[in-house]
This record gives sequence, C-alpha cells and structure tokens, in this order.
Amino acid sequence: MLSPREIEVLILAIQGYTVRQIAGKTGIKRSTVRTYRERILDKLNAPCMEAVILRAHHLRLIDLDAIPDVFVLSKTD
Repeated sequence: MLSPREIEVLILAIQGYTVRQIAGKTGIKRSTVRTYRERILDKLNAPCMEAVILRAHHLRLIDLDAIPDVFVLSKTD
C-alpha cells in the first residue's frame, strides 16, 4: 500500500520532523517530501496526518511501539 520511501517519510513525520528536516535526513527535495505526504494522505484516505498515523497503525503498516521518539499529539487512557 505504501512504498518503503513513503513509510520512511511517515515514520520521520511521526517522530516530529518537519518537511525541511525530513528532506535533510533522507537527501530528497522538500517538494518531494510534500509529494510523499500528499500521496500518503490519499492512499490512506485520511484528512490529516493524525488520521494517517491512526490508520497506518490500524492497518499494521507501522508499529508505534517500535518507533523511537514518537511525537504524541494526545493520549487517552
């Protein structure tokens, strides 16, 4: 469903990296990072990155427990 590069960009976004930082870490252009983010939103039919994270986790595309420094927007118990 998501390409390896899209998953890489998603994981970095989950860790709280900005588009500029993701571009620097991956060696791709900022415009390409934005394109990947848009593709991720489209592929997961999500209105925002928060929804992407939930859907990607639900579909087992990512394991939030295995990602260091997860940027948590909110937590409910």
